[in-house]
Amino acid sequence: MRDKRIQQRRGRADGAIRSAVDRRPVGENPALAPETTETPAWRAASRQRPQGAGRHFVDFAQRRPLVRFAGGVSFPGDLLAAAAGLGGARGLGGNLARVSERVERTPATEVERIVYGWQFCSGEKGGDGVGKTKRGRGTKWMVVADGKGVPLGDYLHSVSPAEVKLAETTLASIRVRRRYHPGRPRQKPERGIMDRGGWHRGKGRRTICFMSVPLNSEHISGGYFLSKPIQRPNGAFSLLPEVFFTASHCFADIAPDLWAVDWESYPHKDVAEEAAKFGIPAHLTAELVQWVSAQMVGGLHPNAFLTLPIAREFLRRFVTDNGVQIIGIGLHTSLLPSFYSRLEKDVNRGYGLVDRVDRKELLADGGSVLGYEPLGYEGVHFHSWLCHSATDEAEKLFGVRPNQNGLISKLEDAIQITENLVKTGAEPAIWEAWLLVNYSLES
Repeated sequence: MRDKRIQQRRGRADGAIRSAVDRRPVGENPALAPETTETPAWRAASRQRPQGAGRHFVDFAQRRPLVRFAGGVSFPGDLLAAAAGLGGARGLGGNLARVSERVERTPATEVERIVYGWQFCSGEKGGDGVGKTKRGRGTKWMVVADGKGVPLGDYLHSVSPAEVKLAETTLASIRVRRRYHPGRPRQKPERGIMDRGGWHRGKGRRTICFMSVPLNSEHISGGYFLSKPIQRPNGAFSLLPEVFFTASHCFADIAPDLWAVDWESYPHKDVAEEAAKFGIPAHLTAELVQWVSAQMVGGLHPNAFLTLPIAREFLRRFVTDNGVQIIGIGLHTSLLPSFYSRLEKDVNRGYGLVDRVDRKELLADGGSVLGYEPLGYEGVHFHSWLCHSATDEAEKLFGVRPNQNGLISKLEDAIQITENLVKTGAEPAIWEAWLLVNYSLES
């Protein structure tokens, strides 16, 4: 009944299917399939069929010849390459007969590794780099990277030891291929920058900081002062991190300053207000003014301390805010001629700053290197490249972005940006690239 209903829908009154198509098995020798221009009988008959009968001749009623095994194809590539020729309706046997035996193989797709699900079956961790944790077992992956985040070396170890104990082994894994000539890979970077958290004590601090000594030894000290990292203003400086450092009085509160010496005769209320910014109690302001004035021997200007021990003593005696940091600034020795040639740009010819540079004392060893900042000394305070929103311009012109401290990682980049500020109309000042180093309270 089901066959009869299907035949009736197709307009076939007699229930029979008649076709003059060749019934030879698929894949038979092409030489036995003669080509002819005569119109096949089934094509002429198909034009006289009703609309419902104009379908393809391959049907469930004609599946018997197709279920038999096809003859062998001489080369699988031939069939694949000529697949486009088989797309026409009808004439399957004829199309196969015309497939050329010399068709080139279709280029193979690159074979990729297939990862099966059973390869990720859960199991108990084990091995040299796996250790116990509070919730099971784990591995600690130590990585050394350059200023742009490119890994230079790595080390896998059990999760339990502290990072400070793995520092030396991780640094020993550095292997950097030499760019222009063969030879042993480079293993000693010029300097290292560490996170203060967890690295401020013991052997790890000595391991990291020994790489900072050569950097500091190339910079003349410009003094030491106290400041706090500042929050990035909303809607400005999109390239800066949320918290960044600067030596500019235009953005940061810096101590000491004119309010901290007795010869300026600041009102007690103003002194207390400035001191409160650093967590200094009001009852200590009188002692603070007397102490700072005594440190400025020889007419030194009170916009910075001359040495690191004095800055540490100030922090220890008066400051209660744990966020206050000791910052030292240094000028690279190669920039000294440029510095002295620009003294005339300042109305006071660098008063306060030039006195410390003239001593040619090197920046104190140790500390955490923050980066370089283009600074312009005018009057007795610093302007910054931030005053001119130069962060976006630096990225556009030189491809330089601020580092994680909001400063510039490389000296040559900082010099390039500084020179561009001078050429593009920055205010008259002694513009140079200064290195900023963060020092802890303890030596």
